[in-house]
Amino acid sequence: MKLAYIYDGFYPSTGADAWQVLNTALALSRQGIQVTIFCAQALHERPLTTQEILEHYSLSGQIEIRQLQRSSLVPRFIHKWSHCREAMKHIKDEGFDLVYSRNILAIRQALQAGIKAVYDTYRPWPKQYAFMRWQFQSLFKNPLLLGGFFHSALARQAYVDVGIEPSKLMVAHNGFHPESYQKAPPKSEAKTELGLPQDRLVIGYTGRLDIEKGILTLIEVAELAPDIHLLLAGGGKDQEVLDRAEALPNVTLLPWQKPSYVPTLLSACDVLMIPSSSIALKTGNTVLPMKIFEYLACGRPIVAPRSPDTADVLNHNENAWLVGTDNSPLLVEELRKLRDQPELCTRLAQGAQERSDELTWDARGQKIKQQIEQWMQIGN
Repeated sequence: MKLAYIYDGFYPSTGADAWQVLNTALALSRQGIQVTIFCAQALHERPLTTQEILEHYSLSGQIEIRQLQRSSLVPRFIHKWSHCREAMKHIKDEGFDLVYSRNILAIRQALQAGIKAVYDTYRPWPKQYAFMRWQFQSLFKNPLLLGGFFHSALARQAYVDVGIEPSKLMVAHNGFHPESYQKAPPKSEAKTELGLPQDRLVIGYTGRLDIEKGILTLIEVAELAPDIHLLLAGGGKDQEVLDRAEALPNVTLLPWQKPSYVPTLLSACDVLMIPSSSIALKTGNTVLPMKIFEYLACGRPIVAPRSPDTADVLNHNENAWLVGTDNSPLLVEELRKLRDQPELCTRLAQGAQERSDELTWDARGQKIKQQIEQWMQIGN
């Protein structure tokens, strides 16, 4: 099978979508699918080779990455549309069997060109925007749109609720690389490497450090509890939030780190945090964050809010400790409870690691390949 993955973002990038697309493509290639990613390249920038892009992320594999030039000054919607159109020229000329994309414009153009397509998304679009319901209803009636893969059951349900055939809607969770965590240093060594205190509870978060991600809750925890140390690693655009974190003596603030270093960051923590995602869920910007799969793999207790998206993989008192949202004083109490109950922490950590066994990138690739083959057989 010759698959074209249309991705309108740039490489390299600190965005989670860039990492997700790349790992999905590599996982599919390991299943024997010939994959080409059509991504964007900024004008006047030197085009990167596939090998250079993979090395930036400390990855390897048998895929092709082609960069299509665009101007960074072009509005986002126009770029998305024009990028898809340019990619489709190559796809039609070179006889690809399938278009795979997170971009609905790419799906629409593939169907118009008479090419089979598969959609991939974490967004519950029909629930967020009523005007988009008819678009998805219409697209999924087209037999050339084989189906869609959703990163969570919550996202999938939004499409079921508007009457799309459930058999064309499948959940395929994201994943992690097991070998990266097998090489991670022990906790004490990782703490020393990062200059973190050995004698205090260290709670950690990796990812975007923006208000919509619930970071303020974690900063409030650090302000309320000087006996707890907070590790934050990731980029952010809310400078006031970053300044507030940097001013606290019990906060270690790091910029975005390459994915290959994330296992060391997580290994240095006693507890890993998923802050309240209530704001993000309302805007649709976060549904079942990818960091959860890395957290599970690390084998540390996870503290997370009770949330409909994380319910796919996190179970209270089994592989995570679930708490109420947006309540910093309560969160401090729960963290101290965990600190004082090492047996509970050990049990949660073991449950997390066991849950991670089936949540690798290769497991995602295998599921997607098998489902695509089934859809194709039905369509023939």
